[in-house]
Amino acid sequence: MPQRMPYTDIAAAINTWAAERCHSARIEDTTPFIVTEDLSNVVDVGTAIYNANWVDSFVKSMILQIGRWIFVNRAHRRWTPDITREGSEFGHVLAKTRTKRFTAKQNPTMHLNPGDTPNQFQFNPPTVKNKYFVQKVDWQLECSFAERQVQGAFRSADEMARFFGMIQDQLQKDMDQQIDDLTMRGINGFIGEKLYRGSGVIDLLTSFNTDTGGSLTLDTMTQSEDWNRYAAYKILQTKKRMLPATNIFNCQTEAGYETSTPPEYMRFVLHSDVAESINVYLNAVTFHNDFSDIGSYDSIPMWQTPGTEFQRAATTRINIDLPSNIDREESEAVTIDRIGIIGLMFDVDAIVINNQNERVTSAYNAQGEFYNNFYKIDTMIYIDLDENGAVFVAGPGTPPTDTTKAASTKKSTK
Repeated sequence: MPQRMPYTDIAAAINTWAAERCHSARIEDTTPFIVTEDLSNVVDVGTAIYNANWVDSFVKSMILQIGRWIFVNRAHRRWTPDITREGSEFGHVLAKTRTKRFTAKQNPTMHLNPGDTPNQFQFNPPTVKNKYFVQKVDWQLECSFAERQVQGAFRSADEMARFFGMIQDQLQKDMDQQIDDLTMRGINGFIGEKLYRGSGVIDLLTSFNTDTGGSLTLDTMTQSEDWNRYAAYKILQTKKRMLPATNIFNCQTEAGYETSTPPEYMRFVLHSDVAESINVYLNAVTFHNDFSDIGSYDSIPMWQTPGTEFQRAATTRINIDLPSNIDREESEAVTIDRIGIIGLMFDVDAIVINNQNERVTSAYNAQGEFYNNFYKIDTMIYIDLDENGAVFVAGPGTPPTDTTKAASTKKSTK
């Protein structure tokens, strides 16, 4: 049995650690030398309240003082695609106008006959259509700052400044995290609309199994080099197919308003499980990996929730109620609940967040001698279904039974 050793003698403990590290053999047998180590006197997990009874080990009456103070102040790194654009200072409505495709006509220059009078004065105005985005969301974070009340807890003005700096940075970090959440809601809304309309939805798992006679699943597909090669091929193929002006990848039903998405105007968001499997199982073992390189993309670990342990059935799932719009009656609500979403390719103008008028206002409470700070932001998020977009899915996407989901306030009409 392993020996248990509490650390009453740190010197003996250090010698024991060295013996373990060097893989020394025990004297009585040849089994590896390993000790069940009691770390209670070595590793400190911290306490929530400072104990004023902690005294020195010399006269045993001097209260131990704080020697170094660490303020947890780590900047937030955005993990979502940056689809943010600056809004306008004035006005409220965002207007978007597009021109209908012009129809080619015969050029009479080389087909003139005596007596012909080409009509050069006919009025031919362009045909345009407008779309207006009016909905905004706004929220704020609130925090009170009381310098006089907390002054006695610090040893210097620098420490107190770092304390309040930590709070201010946390407020900004929370705002950035909430913009991350809002970004994913815009992306998920666009995905939901595409799934609802069936426009530009590409199933990389079902089509692979059909073509090859395979039986891969959502959980096993990324371990197959053949599937990773097939996924990279379909992704590259879709990028090329978005370049010609068509209505195949948008939800536009009116002829003449086709959409083209050149590579420089394209964004691609890929689930990290698929992105890493392509890198590890395909590009890492491919000699000419420039032929299998899918280009630039944003990798995300989930669309809506990590689940309990980042299960793929949870991280590839969206469960949303689509907003009513001009294509649906106000009373019609549609719920999209699907797993197996692994990627989204879209035009830069298809999903946009306008962060407008980010500001901080303050009010001083003279009676209590503290400041109330209000961190405010007005945000407009819009999706334009007239722009190109392709959703990559894996399998039919039926979610497992989930009894923990709160009931929706809308009626599903799937």
